[in-house]
Amino acid sequence: MDKTNVMVEFTMYGDKLIPDVVTRRLGITPTLQGIKGDVIEGRSFLRRSNIWQLSTGYEESFDINDQLVKIYDLLKSKVDILKELREQYNLEYFIYIVPQIVNNETPAMSLERWFIDFVHEIRADIEIDLYIYS
Repeated sequence: MDKTNVMVEFTMYGDKLIPDVVTRRLGITPTLQGIKGDVIEGRSFLRRSNIWQLSTGYEESFDINDQLVKIYDLLKSKVDILKELREQYNLEYFIYIVPQIVNNETPAMSLERWFIDFVHEIRADIEIDLYIYS
């Protein structure tokens, strides 16, 4: 990796989460799904909760909004379904923003109103994990 990259993930967790039901209800194929007790690929421990996730994967970027809008575009018409799923299965929603900064080339990291409104409406948490490489 020789350029700054950004990945954004929308993840839902819950012991009652049924990944195939979520996929069918949203009409979106996840980039990752799993069941509590599954071995986590590439790790030596077990999954602690059921999971359903959409990810942009790492992309060269100098603005986190480039990746946020990709996830938002997939989910913006599904807000009512996301709310129903959260209540029905007692789910937690997270949006992970993961910049990998190379050579001090930091991406713009502003949270715009459309994103804040979306996060508020679906009651998601935001986590930002910075990785800095020189």
